[in-house]
Amino acid sequence: MKRSGFGCLEFITGVLMVLLGIYAFSRPGEVVIGMIRLCAVVAIISGIRDIVFYCQMERFMGFGPIVSLTAGIISLMAGVMLFIYPGAGECIFTILIPIWFIAHSIFQIASVEHIKRLTTRFHYQFSLIASILGLVLGIVLLLHPMISIMAVGSVIGCYLCIVGINSIIIAFSKIGFWR
Repeated sequence: MKRSGFGCLEFITGVLMVLLGIYAFSRPGEVVIGMIRLCAVVAIISGIRDIVFYCQMERFMGFGPIVSLTAGIISLMAGVMLFIYPGAGECIFTILIPIWFIAHSIFQIASVEHIKRLTTRFHYQFSLIASILGLVLGIVLLLHPMISIMAVGSVIGCYLCIVGINSIIIAFSKIGFWR
């Protein structure tokens, strides 16, 4: 594999994440409802896809399509519920966002040695600090859901900005887009 010279895809991702982070930080309430509605639409589409898969495959296979039908019905019901009652989604996000922060941060911490070998000392330190902050933030939000409820939009905005800056740095480093 050869490096293309510039991580264009990583750079675009980083810029978009920073812009989305700034928007999220400036309008936290709108972001949460928007994310809930987006998740609702994705769940509805996913549910319909799973049900269609069941209808197409049920005569050819045994147990697999039944799982697809069950998952499709659950996804469809969850999507409709989130779309009609976005307040329920806010409660769900107060659990999922901290878990996402924790999982992403653990992955980043596990990858930090790879980053150290392939990029600058600044990027290594930035990545390590951002990952530790993400881990601590995720734990705090998980342990104190009221903070999560009140600050989820702003926290998402800040985190997206940090992850976006990290992606932009990666675009200019040795671990940018590989071909």
